[in-house]
Formats: sequence, C-alpha cells, structure tokens
Amino acid sequence: MITIDNLIKEKQLLVAQYSVLIEDAYNYMENDNELSDIFEYEATQVMHRITQLDTKLSLSLV
Repeated sequence: MITIDNLIKEKQLLVAQYSVLIEDAYNYMENDNELSDIFEYEATQVMHRITQLDTKLSLSLV
C-alpha cells in the first residue's frame, strides 16, 4: 500500500538524484556535450517524476 510517508521518502531520493544529475551535466558541459545532454535528459525525467509525486501528495493531503 502506498502511504504518504513512502511518497515523501521517494521524493527525497529523487531530489537527491536530480541534484547529482544536474551537477554532472554542469561538470561535463565544457568537455563532453553529449554526456552533458544525457545527464540533463535524465534529470528532466527525474523532475517529471518529482512533479507527479507532488501532485499525488497534494491530492492525498486534501
């Protein structure tokens, strides 16, 4: 069963993952544009998942 606590924990993990991906994208920006783009794309996918969790959380709290 999905609980609010599980959603919050998942969001925290995703936020940490997002931060790492954005940092990696920035670090590779000058040396390897393709790798930077891949990290940026993955970060976008993670942010989309975070947004979905935010929606679920806001609906759960109503």
